[in-house]
Amino acid sequence: MGVTQVHCLRKSSITDRLLSCTMFGRVLRTITPLGLGVAVATRVAGDQRTVGRCEARGKSNSSKKGEASKAETIDVSTNPPTKETSSTTSDKDLVKSAPDLMYKYLLNERVILLTGRVDEKMATQAVQSLLYLEGRDPKAPIQIYISSGGGSVFSAMAIVDMFDHITAPVHTSVFGHAESAAAIILGAGEKGHRCVSKHSRVMIHQPFTSYTAVKFQDRDMIVRAEELSRTRRLLETLVADYTGRKLSEVSEAMKHNTYMTASEAVQFGIADSVCSRTKRPTGKANL
Repeated sequence: MGVTQVHCLRKSSITDRLLSCTMFGRVLRTITPLGLGVAVATRVAGDQRTVGRCEARGKSNSSKKGEASKAETIDVSTNPPTKETSSTTSDKDLVKSAPDLMYKYLLNERVILLTGRVDEKMATQAVQSLLYLEGRDPKAPIQIYISSGGGSVFSAMAIVDMFDHITAPVHTSVFGHAESAAAIILGAGEKGHRCVSKHSRVMIHQPFTSYTAVKFQDRDMIVRAEELSRTRRLLETLVADYTGRKLSEVSEAMKHNTYMTASEAVQFGIADSVCSRTKRPTGKANL
């Protein structure tokens, strides 16, 4: 039976030969104990080349698999682990989110920063923060720190109107400068709790607009001039109310840029004191 199977191996196709190599080995191991090993070896002498090819192909396949496994090992070793990659990404995200964490910390301490130009973006953020803190505790004071060169009058009016809308007292402090619209925000704080740091400056003036880059018809220019005059009277009225001075005195001071030091701002009445050292809470804030 073994000789017949080996003879069929020679006549089969190449694929059948490769598949039959293991079968040949099994037949040879089976018939050898019966003393027929010599006959099989003689009969299969012509098939030694075929068997050699099978073995050579098996060795080549095993060597390729070994190289592939080595390559996979090298790739795994050279690539950083998944945990390290995720930790690196989380560190970058933490750095990017640092301003957000600081904002949350200050908001938890009921502190709002108004820095840069007074515009709609600043007004929106300030209004949102004021409403949020009002909802958390309508009786606890809210501290606002200002460092701004001014900007849009009506963006400042949105912040000032929110001061009057909420019931929580709003304390204002200037660190750096508060000019133009920012000075109005300073004066709108609760009286007795408006301070200016000793090296800061405050500036008030009348509102202005520019017609250099835009072409207007005569009627449009008249309308804009009337609106500008109305805005000027509004600001003069507010400053007079904040400072306790006569409207004529405020109007005269706002005809041009009036710069004031911290002590001069207190003397003018737009601030109540020069800022002094205050004790901040030492507990950990919940971020």
